[in-house]
Amino acid sequence: MYKIRTAVEILLAALAFASCGGDANLNVTGPTSIGLKTSDSASFALTPDVFTAQSISGGACPLLSPFLVGFNLSVHAGAIGVSVTDITLRFSDRRGIAMPQVTLPAPVLATQFGTTLVQARSARVFPLTFRLDCTVQPVGTLVVVLDTLDANGRAGSVTLTGNLH
Repeated sequence: MYKIRTAVEILLAALAFASCGGDANLNVTGPTSIGLKTSDSASFALTPDVFTAQSISGGACPLLSPFLVGFNLSVHAGAIGVSVTDITLRFSDRRGIAMPQVTLPAPVLATQFGTTLVQARSARVFPLTFRLDCTVQPVGTLVVVLDTLDANGRAGSVTLTGNLH
């Protein structure tokens, strides 16, 4: 049992977390929780409530998109530590035109953040950026899907949604 627990802890420690004109705002839905009981559950949220798509100097379609959306992913662990293993970002504009989804797997996240582990009863904020491509308008819906692994080896998935205005 000790060897399995140590192996899981080492695995969790090794898992990591990486990530056309004018401004746009992103309104985010409330926090989402996963877990068996309230004391065991982790909660996840996108912050702040309103995001701004920043115009990028030198951005010019089709070579480089002129918009970048920055936001924070907040993770609050319950009684059990949790790691974010993958983040998938999907955006579709108000016309229904969807960008290809972007997935940030554990190795990319490890490079960016060192680790995605959030110890039990603690919180961590991961700053992320998402570049809109040239095929979409900066008004629409951003979906963030988080795949997680808790310290007991249970996998989970959480979906957070925000609207760009």
